[in-house]
Amino acid sequence: AVLFPDSSAIVWTGPLGFTSNLANPSTNLPGGYSAVITAANGCTTQAALVVPADTIAPQLSATGGTLNCVQTSLALSSTVLPAGSTLLWAGPQNFSSSQSSPNVNTAGSYQLTATAANGCTAITTTSVSIDTLPPQVSASGGTLTCAQTILPVSATINPVTAQVLWSGPQGFSATMASTNVSIAGTYSILTTSSNGCTATTTTEVLQDTVSPVLSASGGLLTCLQNTLSLSASVTPANSSVLWNGPQGFSSTQLNPVVSVA
Repeated sequence: AVLFPDSSAIVWTGPLGFTSNLANPSTNLPGGYSAVITAANGCTTQAALVVPADTIAPQLSATGGTLNCVQTSLALSSTVLPAGSTLLWAGPQNFSSSQSSPNVNTAGSYQLTATAANGCTAITTTSVSIDTLPPQVSASGGTLTCAQTILPVSATINPVTAQVLWSGPQGFSATMASTNVSIAGTYSILTTSSNGCTATTTTEVLQDTVSPVLSASGGLLTCLQNTLSLSASVTPANSSVLWNGPQGFSSTQLNPVVSVA
């Protein structure tokens, strides 16, 4: 207040019993204040004013996200009102930023503090998670033979939604978990989960197309010897044998007896 004459006395009154005889007192209480000024001649005058309060904190929200094998960094995001508020992020490994949407590459909890022009603050937190778990995969092959010229190879995958890519001899490629092959060699399978993480394994397809070694001998039927045993030698010994001959003769014995020339 400006006093005239300056020798006048002043008495301020205000909220919560506030009182002061200073011309310009300090206060931290919002509300209505009145001043009574008394001159040396005993004449008085009054003045009134209102001290407003601005203690509204900013409105604040923040979002994080998930790091994975493909997305190794991400942008935090924030929304703040009033828009002119200052921001300060704090997080793992002494992370600090005053940007509204800083990039991070470390999982953990991030705290955001907003300070409005009135000095009021608001605090919120958000999380950045990490998903770098690779898929699990196993594969089985087998052996190609003269009887089985096409062989199924299969993979067991977890999660079952993971993408599959087989590769093998002579440019072989397939995208199904189970597929057929006809060439011996090493087959590899690459699996990719939705988080971008991968796993690989291999399986072998063998080939056994060696023909058995076989020899056979007969004999001579006569009036004295009207039957005889055919004989065969075969390697490997567990090979199956099938004889065919005159008059529809057929036998699966190794050394069958015959009686017709």
